[in-house]
Amino acid sequence: MSEEVIFIKDENDFYQFLKNMKNDPLMDSENFILPNICFDGWPILHINVKGEKYHSSVNTNLISGMMTIIEEIQRSYSLIKYGTSNLSKLTNEDKQNLDVIFNIAEGSSDAKSDNSGIINKGLELLKAKMGKMNGWQTMAVLLAFTCAAGHYFYDNNQKEIELSKQNNKTVEAVSTAMIEQTKILIEDYESRGKTQVSSEIKEHALNARNNLIKQIASDSSVESLKINSESFSKDELLEYTTRQPIEKTKYQVTDTFIIKGLDRTGAYLTDYNIKVIRKSNGELFTIKADEELLSKDELSKISSAWEKNIDIKISYMEVKNKDGQILIGSFIGLTN
Repeated sequence: MSEEVIFIKDENDFYQFLKNMKNDPLMDSENFILPNICFDGWPILHINVKGEKYHSSVNTNLISGMMTIIEEIQRSYSLIKYGTSNLSKLTNEDKQNLDVIFNIAEGSSDAKSDNSGIINKGLELLKAKMGKMNGWQTMAVLLAFTCAAGHYFYDNNQKEIELSKQNNKTVEAVSTAMIEQTKILIEDYESRGKTQVSSEIKEHALNARNNLIKQIASDSSVESLKINSESFSKDELLEYTTRQPIEKTKYQVTDTFIIKGLDRTGAYLTDYNIKVIRKSNGELFTIKADEELLSKDELSKISSAWEKNIDIKISYMEVKNKDGQILIGSFIGLTN
């Protein structure tokens, strides 16, 4: 007897799915198995631009933003399938599976794309990788990919959710309570199952969103922009173009550390997160190590330092913001 299919056709189906999965007894186990899920007509990626040049055409600003969305979806898919966001890894079949088709309403710059098929392809990849991640980690990747493909962000500014029904025309406002409940569920999955892969996919989604906003905001004729439930007025778009970039400093550092943890990470669990405490000031952070840069001898020495709680000197690339907070540390090598 075939397994019953769980169809996700709207926001409420999605919420119920997330709620029910938390009760799966294998969530903490690598024996976790995703049920037979099918996204059906949801989520819909909806972009609406109003302005002098957007009455009956799709200009280069909007096209450029759309292309970034497509590219970041492809990078996210490549990350799940091949363990890298390098687009050169994608085959022609992969690219066909990731076709994003925008339907443009006649006489306007209103674009919609049903990306449920793309998410279903991501689900196939996750099912093929069962046994390498526990339930929380699997769900965190699924949520990140759904975010990347459908651009549904659950933040404090979201006041309504656009539900795409079977006729693709019905728009309903979901109660604030539903939004908050969904947000809490997603935050719980992310906190329990966050991995490098899920984090990178979410970064790709945010990059696509931000680039689309910047592209549209750079056109002074635009009056408003809407991406799903996120709305931006002309003044808000203007403010977006005048924001100052986050100041960052990047330089090589060699220092002495105490190892507090060593975790496998990456799509195939081949890379490492090295949790360290700087001996000089007690600063705790994580140094990421690419498998190609970490020799077996270095891995052995780091593991030994962790087990024996002894000091070890590491060279790494450090990136800090203007407040001196370490944004990322990338492993270079061990030193004497």
